[in-house]
Amino acid sequence: MDALTFAIVSQLVKCGANPKEIASKVKRRESLAKIRLYGYMLNHFDLHENGTIATIIFDKASLEATGAKRHDTKNIVNMLRSIVNVTIAIMILEEKRGWI
Repeated sequence: MDALTFAIVSQLVKCGANPKEIASKVKRRESLAKIRLYGYMLNHFDLHENGTIATIIFDKASLEATGAKRHDTKNIVNMLRSIVNVTIAIMILEEKRGWI
Protein backbone atom coordinates (compact mmCIF):
# COMPACT_ATOMS: atom_id res chain seq x y z
CA MET A 1 0.00 0.00 0.00
CA ASP A 2 1.10 3.52 -0.65
CA ALA A 3 -0.18 7.09 -0.25
CA LEU A 4 -2.33 6.81 -3.37
CA THR A 5 -4.10 3.75 -1.98
CA PHE A 6 -4.95 5.59 1.23
CA ALA A 7 -6.14 8.65 -0.72
CA ILE A 8 -8.48 6.48 -2.78
CA VAL A 9 -9.78 4.70 0.32
CA SER A 10 -10.33 8.07 2.01
CA GLN A 11 -12.40 9.26 -0.94
CA LEU A 12 -14.43 6.04 -0.94
CA VAL A 13 -15.18 6.44 2.78
CA LYS A 14 -16.27 10.04 2.18
CA CYS A 15 -18.68 8.70 -0.44
CA GLY A 16 -20.18 6.22 2.04
CA ALA A 17 -18.06 3.08 1.69
CA ASN A 18 -17.82 1.00 4.87
CA PRO A 19 -14.21 -0.29 5.22
CA LYS A 20 -15.12 -2.83 7.90
CA GLU A 21 -17.86 -4.37 5.75
CA ILE A 22 -15.64 -4.47 2.66
CA ALA A 23 -12.74 -6.06 4.56
CA SER A 24 -15.10 -8.64 6.04
CA LYS A 25 -16.47 -9.62 2.64
CA VAL A 26 -13.05 -9.81 1.03
CA LYS A 27 -11.48 -11.80 3.86
CA ARG A 28 -14.31 -14.28 4.41
CA ARG A 29 -14.61 -15.45 0.83
CA GLU A 30 -13.95 -19.17 0.39
CA SER A 31 -13.84 -21.29 -2.74
CA LEU A 32 -16.67 -23.72 -3.42
CA ALA A 33 -14.12 -26.54 -3.26
CA LYS A 34 -13.08 -25.51 0.25
CA ILE A 35 -16.70 -25.36 1.44
CA ARG A 36 -17.28 -28.82 -0.05
CA LEU A 37 -14.18 -30.03 1.80
CA TYR A 38 -15.64 -28.69 5.06
CA GLY A 39 -18.83 -30.62 4.32
CA TYR A 40 -16.81 -33.77 3.70
CA MET A 41 -14.96 -33.24 6.98
CA LEU A 42 -18.20 -32.75 8.93
CA ASN A 43 -19.62 -35.98 7.50
CA HIS A 44 -16.48 -38.11 7.90
CA PHE A 45 -14.56 -37.11 11.03
CA ASP A 46 -14.43 -39.54 13.94
CA LEU A 47 -14.28 -39.03 17.69
CA HIS A 48 -12.26 -41.30 19.96
CA GLU A 49 -11.55 -41.63 23.67
CA ASN A 50 -14.89 -40.29 24.87
CA GLY A 51 -14.85 -37.42 22.38
CA THR A 52 -11.45 -36.04 23.34
CA ILE A 53 -9.67 -36.99 20.10
CA ALA A 54 -10.97 -36.06 16.65
CA THR A 55 -9.58 -37.56 13.45
CA ILE A 56 -10.15 -36.98 9.77
CA ILE A 57 -8.57 -38.72 6.79
CA PHE A 58 -8.44 -37.06 3.39
CA ASP A 59 -7.42 -39.44 0.66
CA LYS A 60 -6.79 -38.36 -2.93
CA ALA A 61 -10.33 -39.42 -3.88
CA SER A 62 -11.93 -37.12 -1.30
CA LEU A 63 -9.84 -34.16 -2.46
CA GLU A 64 -10.66 -34.91 -6.09
CA ALA A 65 -14.38 -35.33 -5.31
CA THR A 66 -14.56 -31.92 -3.61
CA GLY A 67 -12.18 -30.21 -6.02
CA ALA A 68 -10.05 -29.15 -3.05
CA LYS A 69 -6.29 -28.73 -3.00
CA ARG A 70 -3.82 -29.33 -0.18
CA HIS A 71 -3.93 -25.65 0.89
CA ASP A 72 -7.72 -25.92 1.39
CA THR A 73 -7.11 -28.21 4.38
CA LYS A 74 -5.31 -25.42 6.26
CA ASN A 75 -7.88 -24.81 9.06
CA ILE A 76 -9.43 -28.27 9.29
CA VAL A 77 -7.49 -29.26 12.43
CA ASN A 78 -8.47 -25.99 14.13
CA MET A 79 -12.12 -26.63 13.30
CA LEU A 80 -11.92 -30.09 14.85
CA ARG A 81 -10.13 -28.69 17.91
CA SER A 82 -12.96 -26.20 18.40
CA ILE A 83 -15.37 -29.04 19.23
CA VAL A 84 -16.22 -29.10 22.93
CA ASN A 85 -14.15 -31.75 24.81
CA VAL A 86 -11.73 -32.31 21.91
CA THR A 87 -8.16 -31.83 23.12
CA ILE A 88 -6.36 -33.53 20.22
CA ALA A 89 -7.18 -33.24 16.53
CA ILE A 90 -5.43 -35.33 13.88
CA MET A 91 -5.66 -34.91 10.13
CA ILE A 92 -4.16 -37.45 7.76
CA LEU A 93 -3.70 -36.22 4.20
CA GLU A 94 -2.78 -38.50 1.32
CA GLU A 95 -0.23 -36.57 -0.74
CA LYS A 96 0.10 -39.08 -3.57
CA ARG A 97 -2.00 -42.16 -4.07
CA GLY A 98 -0.86 -44.58 -1.38
CA TRP A 99 1.33 -42.02 0.46
CA ILE A 100 0.36 -40.15 3.63
